[in-house]
Amino acid sequence: MLKVVDIVQGFLGSGKTSLINHLIQHVFEDEMILVILTEWGKTQVIEIGSRVITYSWDCSFMS
Repeated sequence: MLKVVDIVQGFLGSGKTSLINHLIQHVFEDEMILVILTEWGKTQVIEIGSRVITYSWDCSFMS
């Protein structure tokens, strides 16, 4: 089965979370989605049942 990986990156406040939430709700309505968070801000990615899984990963140890 083909797996698609999309990476969204940008500066703080550039609309990454808004874009991801829109894609989850309106574009990938029937897909299982894994969102890996590497920074924490005030806005969170929405979780819809078991269809969207979020995983927080602290990558600061790699620098």
